[in-house]
Amino acid sequence: MRSGWLRPTLALASYGRPRVEKLKRPCGGSADTNSVPRFPDFFRPAAVCLRASPRHRGGVFQFFVHVSDQGEPQAHWAVAPVTVAVVSPLEELPSLDVPTRDLFVQESAPLGSPVLALPPGSTLTGPSEFSIDAQGNLVVAAPLDREHQSTHHLTLRKEVSRGLATAFDVTVHVLDDNDCEPVFDVLAYKTAVAENAEQGCVVARLMAHDLDLVLRKVTYEFYEDTDPAAEIFWVDPLSGVVTTRVALDREAVPFYNFTVRVRDDGLLSSSAWVYVEVLDVNDNPPVFEHSRYQLQVPEDAIAGTVVATLRIEDADRETAPVGFYVLSGDPGQQFAVRSSGDVFVQRLLDREALQNYTLKMVATDGLHVATTQLEITVLDSNDNPPICLKVRFCFIRVSSDWES
Repeated sequence: MRSGWLRPTLALASYGRPRVEKLKRPCGGSADTNSVPRFPDFFRPAAVCLRASPRHRGGVFQFFVHVSDQGEPQAHWAVAPVTVAVVSPLEELPSLDVPTRDLFVQESAPLGSPVLALPPGSTLTGPSEFSIDAQGNLVVAAPLDREHQSTHHLTLRKEVSRGLATAFDVTVHVLDDNDCEPVFDVLAYKTAVAENAEQGCVVARLMAHDLDLVLRKVTYEFYEDTDPAAEIFWVDPLSGVVTTRVALDREAVPFYNFTVRVRDDGLLSSSAWVYVEVLDVNDNPPVFEHSRYQLQVPEDAIAGTVVATLRIEDADRETAPVGFYVLSGDPGQQFAVRSSGDVFVQRLLDREALQNYTLKMVATDGLHVATTQLEITVLDSNDNPPICLKVRFCFIRVSSDWES
């Protein structure tokens, strides 16, 4: 107890009225019994010690002790009731011989398991997990669960004639058993990793906890050693960190599903599900369906007429859209190409001006480039009237006689 002062004291005897007395003495020091005129001959109030033989046998003294630590800015205090009964020397005084205040019992102890042998006539006040059997033993009366409650506080009491009794407080400590399996923080882990991640890249961190105090060391592992994912990923048995063991290829395997397990040093375990999505990276070039196209188009084709549709293969097209362009071979920009790959007539054609086109087409995803060649022949249309080669003509009349 910290240094403080013993403050107001209430004293009550079975033959008198209560009265309040003042007592100011440092805690831990000797109290001046003269400051308690009602009972100066019987007690040292600070220590509650008997100083002389009581004159009133059969009486009962009751008082409260108030103690304060004089703290700043707020003092802390407490009040304790004290009852002293004066009995005859011939009267049997109650006693409770208990060897220790700390008792221990295994949480798996079956009902009826003895915890402590008590003197005859003992009674119990406390939680329903314990009781006193017919033989006077303190026994387990209900299933124990250390994870729910690790200690139980009991009051043992023994009473004799005239209501005289003694009490003894004990604490029952419940010893742990390995009865709780380790549990993952979540039942399912969902994560993602880029397909170009380096070997040893961290994919996920598994976390589990075990409420048991014994055998608390946990080990992380694949639920099945034969899981194909065990060749792709590594689960650290101590930390639960999941890393890649090999290079990934989203075009080959876009995602992985596998089950992991955590177990303690005993036989208890639990499992969780892990889903790993492989994120696409633009690591594949586009490829044209044909390296060369031969086409024919009438010269009277109107603007917007589709000449050909270019098709490509690109495993990364979802993450890297492909664009098409006319690189060369079309000086008059008679042709154009849409993002869909449709090559169309952009301006009117004139076979008499240019009959053959060799277009170099390009497809790119922003990183990789693919090329192909379009050979376009413009077909003639009857779009030109006949033209006389001479401006003047000379007519000769021939007679029928000459003809014969």
